[in-house]
Amino acid sequence: MKSGLWILAIVVFVAIVFGFFLNKKNENLRAWAEIEVAEDVEARVGLLETFMADYPGDGHRKEACRIYADLLLKEVGDSARFIAYADLLLETEIDPDIKDLVYSGLDRARNTRGMLTRIGEIEDPEARIAAAEGFLTEFPGTRNKDRAYYLMGNTMVEGLQDTARLERLAERVIGEEPDADARAVMYYMLYAVHVDTNPEKSLATIERLADNPVDSGWIYSYIASDINRRELDPDLALRLCDRALEFARDARDSADAFDSRGWIYYGQEKYDMAVRDLEAAVAAAEEPDERYLEHLGKAALKASEPDKTFEALKSLLVLGEYDFARSMLDSLMEARGYSDKQKEKFAQSVWETRIAGAMTAVAFTLSDISDVPFEYDPMGKVTLLNFMSPTCGPSDAEFPHLQALHEKYDPSRVAVILIDVRNLKEQTRKMAEDASLSMPVLLDSDDVSGDLFGVHATPTTFIVDQAGRAIFKHIGYSEGQEVMLEMEIEMLLERGTT
Repeated sequence: MKSGLWILAIVVFVAIVFGFFLNKKNENLRAWAEIEVAEDVEARVGLLETFMADYPGDGHRKEACRIYADLLLKEVGDSARFIAYADLLLETEIDPDIKDLVYSGLDRARNTRGMLTRIGEIEDPEARIAAAEGFLTEFPGTRNKDRAYYLMGNTMVEGLQDTARLERLAERVIGEEPDADARAVMYYMLYAVHVDTNPEKSLATIERLADNPVDSGWIYSYIASDINRRELDPDLALRLCDRALEFARDARDSADAFDSRGWIYYGQEKYDMAVRDLEAAVAAAEEPDERYLEHLGKAALKASEPDKTFEALKSLLVLGEYDFARSMLDSLMEARGYSDKQKEKFAQSVWETRIAGAMTAVAFTLSDISDVPFEYDPMGKVTLLNFMSPTCGPSDAEFPHLQALHEKYDPSRVAVILIDVRNLKEQTRKMAEDASLSMPVLLDSDDVSGDLFGVHATPTTFIVDQAGRAIFKHIGYSEGQEVMLEMEIEMLLERGTT
């Protein structure tokens, strides 16, 4: 009888506890639902603060933190309120992902990238280094440590020609700094500073990186590609690709790693292995990527897989008028016995796929390098938008060709517009003067590049048609690309808004 009462008591207790947690879970869901439907910004901010405080273990907290930062920093524009709240949250927060979001929000609120940009414009090298050190002391939690250390190291090499000082800095950061990206940047600088004059020393540094890895996948793919391009040590490059996959943080890291490894296999004439990895790169990418598709098309061709070659090159042609893709597809269609009608149908399917995948360009207003507001309207003409940086080598190489396109066309039909994503006013003004640029050159003070166009690398070029559709997008610059850009402009002029 007593044992039966004990069992009954335990069952009741478990039911009570389960009911408590179920009720708590329902409270969480109701609170989150209230946040999602709240229309007033201030009310939503208050609900998010309450949610973060009342439900410390809820799975929505990361999303709540992200939304809170976006609301205060973008819509309300109250950086001081976010900083005050973030400082309080960091006193008790233990979730590393939440802390990372908070620190990233603090960087946005304080505009630490802008601070580093201004530090980079200090003329005296020693004063620049001292300012970067002061930045790191003042903001120990910043997620821009890698940028600060790179600024210091680059100043030591370029401004002071003191390689030994860079090496001391790099060894200190690698040995003591917990920030993985900061350590990765220092490994890269140690590699880059000697690779032209003493490649053995550079490779020894990268052997250390392979044996003592950092949790930063991008560095491995980046250096592996450079080692492969220089034909230094393909086996080491493959090891780095394996590390890149091990430490990939997101889909782009994974795709870059597969692409790098696949292209190394291509160079070794291991075409089946190349196709395997390059297909994985294309599959991992969040959006179609020109480089991955070109590599896959070439590897599949060598591996005698015409169907895979055809599909990869068709996808590449959708992204842009690549001469390699166009000529190879023409050859493949001839080999398959395509009729003229079939070729026309293929061309129409490519165009329809372009239209279906085109992003809608959004109007915006930014100031140019003379502080004159410029209003961009995507409708009514063909527009070439080039998101660049005055400190980017490929951007610099592209400027004369963009100027030539600007001069070629009537501005009422075609507009060529440059946008400095880093908002470096003085450097951009000097760049424009040195390159004799006469098209509009704007400063991205409102993060139009990221918020409206999703730009993550420079240069990135969009060609927008008369209906405001960004039909073509190109990341990076390669020699001869201007010919393709002109072909795409002419195609949009001929087609109009159809």
